[in-house]
Amino acid sequence: MDQKERLAKAAAIIMGVLLIASIVVFLVLILIRSPFESAEKELIEEIVVTDAPVDLGNLDIEIPYGGEVVSLEATRYEILVLIDTPDGQQGLVIDRNSGSVLARLRFNPGSP
Repeated sequence: MDQKERLAKAAAIIMGVLLIASIVVFLVLILIRSPFESAEKELIEEIVVTDAPVDLGNLDIEIPYGGEVVSLEATRYEILVLIDTPDGQQGLVIDRNSGSVLARLRFNPGSP
């Protein structure tokens, strides 16, 4: 065997080893990936809170007497408001386009 044949043989062996290693890594990554990971990622992308300023126009949001807004978050489609009231905490889900209240959540403490 001359020099060129040995180099060609070594290159073929190295390329074969690299090919097999890359296939093994690919299969391992597929097997360890959680089937719920993509669904979780889609859910997170749907509920992304925007950091950009949001033009909400003029929305009048009625809160119960004695209530105080604790938190306000804007998602892609809704505004989420957490309110402390004398009767406990409440949450409001408000449609960003229409300003209508989609849901009013009351957090009642459970009995001991």
